[in-house]
Amino acid sequence: ELRNAVLSENVEVAMNRGLSYQWQLCIDKTYFCQSYERQLLRSGKLTNHQEEKFQEIKQAQRSSSTVHLSAVAGAGKTFVAVQLVLETFQQNPSGHVLLIAPCISLCFLFVVWLGRRAKEENMDFDRLLERLVVVSKPYDRLMTLEVDGARIKASDSVTREFLLEVCDEAQDVYIDVGFDAKNGAMSHSVLKELKSHSKLHLSSHSQSSSPSGRYRPSVDVTLTEVVRSTQRIVAGAATFLASASEKQDLRSICPAGPPVKTFIFKPTKEMKETNVADDYVKSTVAAIWYVIHAYAGLNLHQRLAVVVPDTAFLEWFKPSLLKELGSRIPARSFRCEPFETSLSCLPSDLLPKQRDISKEESDQSDETEMLVVDEIDNSKGLETLIVICVGLDARIVGTQAETAATRARLYRGITRAQVQCIVVNEYLQGGWLEFLGLLHFEEETFVESVGMNEVSAEAAATAVTTRPEEREQLETSKEIPGQNEGGHQTSTQVVESVVKLETNEVKDQGQLASDVPLENSETSMAGSVTTTSVWDTGENDTSIASQIQKLSFDPRSSLSNEARPE
Repeated sequence: ELRNAVLSENVEVAMNRGLSYQWQLCIDKTYFCQSYERQLLRSGKLTNHQEEKFQEIKQAQRSSSTVHLSAVAGAGKTFVAVQLVLETFQQNPSGHVLLIAPCISLCFLFVVWLGRRAKEENMDFDRLLERLVVVSKPYDRLMTLEVDGARIKASDSVTREFLLEVCDEAQDVYIDVGFDAKNGAMSHSVLKELKSHSKLHLSSHSQSSSPSGRYRPSVDVTLTEVVRSTQRIVAGAATFLASASEKQDLRSICPAGPPVKTFIFKPTKEMKETNVADDYVKSTVAAIWYVIHAYAGLNLHQRLAVVVPDTAFLEWFKPSLLKELGSRIPARSFRCEPFETSLSCLPSDLLPKQRDISKEESDQSDETEMLVVDEIDNSKGLETLIVICVGLDARIVGTQAETAATRARLYRGITRAQVQCIVVNEYLQGGWLEFLGLLHFEEETFVESVGMNEVSAEAAATAVTTRPEEREQLETSKEIPGQNEGGHQTSTQVVESVVKLETNEVKDQGQLASDVPLENSETSMAGSVTTTSVWDTGENDTSIASQIQKLSFDPRSSLSNEARPE
């Protein structure tokens, strides 16, 4: 709460109201964030919800060699795993722990968390690193990590037996290498040869790009309370949940935070790739300008990540972005690096005390701010203060696998953010984000339950499972089919009904229910604009709404514009 208040300038405003006009105070937000980040990662205290699940894990370990922890993004499953690894090291003076992850950057982040926790427990960091073995995609090399100057570097390991195996983002590792459900082992040749006495596998259903989506030999423990992202980010990401079951009991213990901001643009001039590329770069720079003004005085070094769909997009986007930043924001110096480079830099409090680390070695510079610019697949399991999702949308016209991959990409991108998420995308007819053209943000006191109720729980799952030919039939049909199987209304549905808010849902907020008619059968999709407390669509191209005739994906629940509580 304090972090969000400081970053939003609420604390400065409150303090300065009580001062004489001759004096005004300004908070150094960069210094504040540095202190906050150190304290947060050192904290070993689990939330009550995490502690309850942690005890369930330890209880399950007594009867099963493999324990599975399922969690929504941002619930802290990796942090729970860090706690278990630390206890394993403390209880066993010798022996190794294995960490399996889809990307090396996640291994680096795990090491930083483990190092800071070990420091609080007066454990030797170097000795801890010697006992940790990691493996990442393509899963053909076991590695130990060590400190080299101010960076983490990897070297080969020969260890093949482990006290504990932690597989993070198992839903993706499972897809990458296969899984032997009979003995709980990964089927890749290198991983198959390993022996682990105990296993903790972590997964997130909604982050899986598989249509079936589940790495789930059995579900032993489930986390549903988000500790990383604000309530509005969680509500925005809920739009792209893989199933209604993941929305059940979903909540965030963080503050409401700012709305998810969107920059949906129509490509200028003709529909040429060069024009679209220019528009993406210019819209991204506009989003960065927004961040600079909204979080005035904050150094963005390693605090802002721009995630893009794939390597091909990244190759042209990154140099173009740097050039545009130099032209549009000359007063600040930026460089763009991938997650791996950013996270390989050890924080200052974990650097060897006996060494005087140069700025070049530490990769810390007062003049140059490192922006993380990387493809979305390299962000698995990671988090950043501010995230800009660029070009992650696609039309819902392909196979189930392609549709599921886009859904997962959008969900993962939004949930990487801790405080602020921004979505930059060209307008795509028939895309996942097209519905944003029919939303109007209204500033109000955010109520988490109201924000979550803006979204139909099964909308994304229905969009994935509907076959392309069935989708085309639904879009062209003149019949009134009623609600589809997922419970949300199809894009061609003609609605003339009354929505009744259940009194007991709003009673806790001191609000009254009302019966309000929805749009009638003569109203086009272009007229069906609804208000939202989650998405700030003020930067979208204003002509989009008038061009929308039907939606391939409409996650808006039946809670209409007028029916929402005053």
